[in-house]
Amino acid sequence: MLDVQRKAPRFNCEFEILSNNIKGIGLNLSLKGFGFLTTTEIIAADEIPFVITIVINGISSYTLEGIGNILFSNKKDDNGFYGGFEFLELTGQSKENLLTILSDTINNQGELPQKNSKVSMNKSNKNLDYFSSSAYSHTIDIHGLFHQPYNPDNKDFGKKGLLCSTPDFTQSEMLNFASNDFLGLSLNKEVISAGIQCAEKFGGGNRTSIANSGILSVINDAEVAIAEYCNMEAALLTVSGHVSASGTVSALVRPGDVLIINESCSAGVSEGVILSRAKCFYYENFNLNSFKRMIKRVEGKYANTVIAINTMDNNSGVIGDLTQFLDITENTNYITIIEESYTFGLYTMHAPHSIHIATGSLNETFGINCGFTASSKSMIEYIRNFSKIFFYSNGISSYDAATIIKSIELLKKNNDLKGRLQYNIDLFVKGLEKAGIIPLYNASPIISVMINDELAIREISNKLYENGLYHIVLMYPHVPMGGSLLRFSINATHSENDICKAVSIVEKCFAGKLT
Repeated sequence: MLDVQRKAPRFNCEFEILSNNIKGIGLNLSLKGFGFLTTTEIIAADEIPFVITIVINGISSYTLEGIGNILFSNKKDDNGFYGGFEFLELTGQSKENLLTILSDTINNQGELPQKNSKVSMNKSNKNLDYFSSSAYSHTIDIHGLFHQPYNPDNKDFGKKGLLCSTPDFTQSEMLNFASNDFLGLSLNKEVISAGIQCAEKFGGGNRTSIANSGILSVINDAEVAIAEYCNMEAALLTVSGHVSASGTVSALVRPGDVLIINESCSAGVSEGVILSRAKCFYYENFNLNSFKRMIKRVEGKYANTVIAINTMDNNSGVIGDLTQFLDITENTNYITIIEESYTFGLYTMHAPHSIHIATGSLNETFGINCGFTASSKSMIEYIRNFSKIFFYSNGISSYDAATIIKSIELLKKNNDLKGRLQYNIDLFVKGLEKAGIIPLYNASPIISVMINDELAIREISNKLYENGLYHIVLMYPHVPMGGSLLRFSINATHSENDICKAVSIVEKCFAGKLT
């Protein structure tokens, strides 16, 4: 019986698993699969035929059948085990039946009071061990499926709908708390001068791919500098972190291989997975138990295994403690990739552990439109030749190469910028907390504040713009429904007066909105 009063609807389910007839209670039904609670422990398995009958309100009955994967069975207590089932293929009328079930749930549940949605980003309810794109709870997930589809005739779409409209700026100048140029190196006079001098010598534009036109000596020097900074043998520079991540991943795996990645991985890693056509399993952000389950799940089943670990959730700003994760990977023969776009140059994320590959973006630390991949000489040579993305992408400009070299030189000589950045982070966070505004995470340059009510976050965001504070607002579909964020980026170049003024504006715009 589907209980529409619950945020995680339950339904009776009976299905055949490994020739054993198992009865259980279904949980968290979505388009991607469902969870279940059984009294018997179930072994993970792939491509299992299933038939499920779901009854709503004792009247409507629907059948779902097809092929799916048993993801895991985790003991809940003495009375049962939690498991996850992923739909691979729905046959017959099953897909239409599933949409009808989910639609009926909404109709019985009524409009969702979003301001009462309880969602925590740093203690996420979303668990990709269950199924790959479920939302925080059933009601939020289903509400998102049917929430105001795009209508080109709706002139208010983007104002009252899902997306935030572009603010109407009236100020000639604003405080910029949206830049991820954390150390402010893109504004450094020495860095700019080095880039200009190099552009005057070699030209300023990007050239065609290195495979077609060769490589400038200054770009080669920049790759050597990045490799040394990463404590690697060699490096490869590209026009963006997205290109670096997708090019690296797509070169390393292919059908028959498997990737294990965390749910906050970058779009570049996700695209690399798609291009490779390899199997992929997600683990919950910085959740060691979830990571261990995925390692156990793939053990001995695939030709090659690659693990990609993201160092920071760029929405919430949460930085993971990777020590225990890397302790596990060092005891395997799996290739380990550290993706450190938002932490490169700021924190040492993997020492003293050895990793195979580091990849990421230089936009955040250096403020340079480049991405990098660093590894052994043989690995870089392999990626350079076997990745179509690298092979056919334009090379970086001489200006960017020179600014990379100068930025690394400055960072090696002086840590004052990092110290100033941390001081500004602490000052901003303490100011928010004093005003009763608690960020999701307080130790990184990205400071995010969650506001579950979309109308409220729009109102606050517009007030922040009107008062001259430039920031980022993240709403559905950029984040899951019910997890809207105001995101502020702290830079080393912010003065103490800038920080205090920003806090004052935030406090003013939040007045009367705190609960």
